[in-house]
Amino acid sequence: MGMFLVSTSALLTPLQAEMTLTDERQLGAQFYKKLSDANRTIKNEEVSRYIEQLGIIILGGTDSSKHFFDFQFTVVDTPTINAFATPGGFIYINRGLITMADSEAELAGVVAHEIAHVLHRHISAIVAEQNRLNMATLVASIAGALLAGDMSGFIAVAGIATATSQTLALQYSRANEEEADRSALEYLISVGYNPLGSITFLRTMSKYDAYSGVVPSYMLTHPGTTERIAYLERAIAFHNASSLGITDKMGSLPKIQTLLVVGTGDAESNLHYFSDRLQKNPHNPYFLLGVAISYARMAQIDLARKYYNEALKKSPNDGYALREAGFFEYGVGNTDVAIAYLQRSLLVEDDENAKTCLAQAFLQKQQFNDVLSLYANIDPAKIKNPEVFSKLAIAYGKTGNNAYSHYFFGTYFERTKEKQVAIFHYEKALTLFSTGDRLRKTAENQIAKLQQEIAQKGRKR
Repeated sequence: MGMFLVSTSALLTPLQAEMTLTDERQLGAQFYKKLSDANRTIKNEEVSRYIEQLGIIILGGTDSSKHFFDFQFTVVDTPTINAFATPGGFIYINRGLITMADSEAELAGVVAHEIAHVLHRHISAIVAEQNRLNMATLVASIAGALLAGDMSGFIAVAGIATATSQTLALQYSRANEEEADRSALEYLISVGYNPLGSITFLRTMSKYDAYSGVVPSYMLTHPGTTERIAYLERAIAFHNASSLGITDKMGSLPKIQTLLVVGTGDAESNLHYFSDRLQKNPHNPYFLLGVAISYARMAQIDLARKYYNEALKKSPNDGYALREAGFFEYGVGNTDVAIAYLQRSLLVEDDENAKTCLAQAFLQKQQFNDVLSLYANIDPAKIKNPEVFSKLAIAYGKTGNNAYSHYFFGTYFERTKEKQVAIFHYEKALTLFSTGDRLRKTAENQIAKLQQEIAQKGRKR
């Protein structure tokens, strides 16, 4: 069953019948840019690091002489269950597939399979057959084939035209699938993952199809599931590999799944997901945490607190669990308890949101010096949330340092695009700074920059 997208009629410069490595990288990079510009990729740094590290581990079991590209691993923000590779070493794993995996070995099997497609240049061979299409058309066509039902918003945002008879069918042949499966099996064994994960994942896909009546996108672009299970079982038996390797190397898949699920969907759906996960793994602190967060969003305070406590009982020094418990307690008015949780969380891992909430709690308790201590070594360039600067401004003002109060109000209003107000506060700070103050020059530079930006905007009108 092929996946099709009608593409553009403006055929400018068709690609050569055989794609060069430069063509592949260019095509892959264009697709990635369209996807990223359309905000269809997961931006969470921990999730991105996890999938990148998983890819790097598996690449360690491959033939480095075939690494024609620098591989890039990306999580696509969609609930559909799929993974795919594009030319040029770009590997994509959908959020929905990650949250469905029952183990890291299953996810590793999927990533290894996509790496194999790239190293064998399967997708490039399919694309090269469509030599009548130009680069822009191919980007659109690959998107249509691989993103399946998620395409409407992507096409609209990315500005891809879709209006004539040119089509592109992107589906791996059974020969492609078998070659990728056999290579992936070798990679997994080489780096120490239990290869049975590949089979259990395919069985999960088949069950999903049977129970839901919806064919996962993965099965549409990766055909022959029953056959794949059969020859993978034979290959694992041949290698005597059923008991080789481990299921989890990094051990953080449940945390990644929790981060992905709580960041999307409604509370009731999320509660159902985490409850189902707890049936399989009743003691996992991250799934307990997911239940707690879901109940908190449903305003079921007592149940939420119960599960926060259970999660922390299982993992008392987990920064993520402590942080979320702190947010919860602050939200329901238990400021002292929130402060304790947030302080403990920051001993484990630095987090800007935890610091921002803790600073607000300190301000509420009128512990102004604690706010200043919290941000004693602040690097403004690394701060994403402008509220940090307003809290610093208030704390400095309350402790009698009006120069720094105005300076950080200036920074706050600059970050919130209120340029005239920012200039006012920076200029006020200059009248209060001591002669050799370290922030004087910075304030002068910011005033000059803002005045220039305002003048340039005025000339454009």
